[in-house]
Amino acid sequence: HKTALMGNNSDHKQSSTTFTADGQATSKQTRQPLNKHNLVEFVVFHKDELLASCTAEERRRISTLLEVPDNVTIRQFGFGQSNPTYLLTISSSSTIDGADEVAKQYVLRKKPNKIAHKSAHALHREFRVLTALASNTTIPVPKPYIYCSDGSVLGSEFYIMEYVRGRIFVDPSMPDMSPSDRRRAYQDALRVLAKIHSVDYKTIGLDGYGKPRKYVARQVRNLLAVSQKQADILRENSNSRDADQIDDRDQTARSIASLSEKLNGAAKHCPDSTSLIHGDYKIDNLIFHPTLPKVIAVIDWELSTLGDPLCDLANLCMMFYMPSIKENLGVAGIAGLNLADTGIPMEEDITDLYAKYRPSIDQEVLRAWYGFYLSFLFFKNCVIVQGVQQRLRTGNNSSAMAAKVSSLLPIMIVLTDDILRSRPPPLDVSESTLSRL
Repeated sequence: HKTALMGNNSDHKQSSTTFTADGQATSKQTRQPLNKHNLVEFVVFHKDELLASCTAEERRRISTLLEVPDNVTIRQFGFGQSNPTYLLTISSSSTIDGADEVAKQYVLRKKPNKIAHKSAHALHREFRVLTALASNTTIPVPKPYIYCSDGSVLGSEFYIMEYVRGRIFVDPSMPDMSPSDRRRAYQDALRVLAKIHSVDYKTIGLDGYGKPRKYVARQVRNLLAVSQKQADILRENSNSRDADQIDDRDQTARSIASLSEKLNGAAKHCPDSTSLIHGDYKIDNLIFHPTLPKVIAVIDWELSTLGDPLCDLANLCMMFYMPSIKENLGVAGIAGLNLADTGIPMEEDITDLYAKYRPSIDQEVLRAWYGFYLSFLFFKNCVIVQGVQQRLRTGNNSSAMAAKVSSLLPIMIVLTDDILRSRPPPLDVSESTLSRL
């Protein structure tokens, strides 16, 4: 599973880190090095595709630069923890002061060389949805250029796409923005989200990209199965004889099972509309214009599918309940922040703005079911964090950040149940009312 709650943290603190733009940190110390010789050969072989949007003069110049492998530099981004992501720069040092003159930049995104599950790290799906959106819609996404399924080139599948220079805000409080710009930035994020959900996915080649209908019910069942397997692994492999830890493990499994039962019952009656969904829509998966409060690219489509659009909205709104990145717990939220003078919309304003940009939605139904979708997203992340805890306690992940993230699990379970209790789904509404969403 991709850990949707994890923030982009450690790479921003290294002395070798440089900032190509606010929030777009790269480092020479690549955590997963690439075979540069193979990569340059691949780029040269596919330069027609990669340079298709360039002028004739640019193509000639870049082709000449590619004849010297040292003109290609590779740096790894701080984001893209699930799938290693790199900045490729083609440049020369021919300027008078000896500084590099950048001719062209790309982003390369690849699967890890070792993966736990064949279905994980679905880069081919990410490339497919980016291609469909870039070619057929005005939704802002990086232009994808070429996909390579040959693992002998770089050790695993990868693709190359456009580099979009802008600002990625790891912290959803958007430091250094003015209150008026923050409000406009959030408004634009919601406008873009509504636009994604309004796409006619069949006409742009995404029919069959996921199963229509019953998305939440299916997810709840699958997540329960994952949780039970994680609990079994803990029982079989735990080295702990600590009675408190054993009780904690078993109580966690029971609590998640109880939550799944409540959610599954409600999921049978939820609005259950179908659209293209991003799967992890949040502020740090958006690239904002270098100076304007405008979304210029939506990135990280690994979890995209056909599903219930209100899951994306709830995913964005989880930030209202998560601690600040300053608390160094591996998450990035705005819980406890006084929003009054920040320009950041209140939680209810977020849902109202979304409804404004999607006028086909019945706002009353959205408000009535919002708590259900929010609790489902927290349930999903409870299972993800349970997995972090399982790997930590069985010796497969010993990082300090994993320990901090795993410590949030009891709080998240209680929060999920509290949301369900305080904002129960309207299970007595009629089918005709639900169909209006």
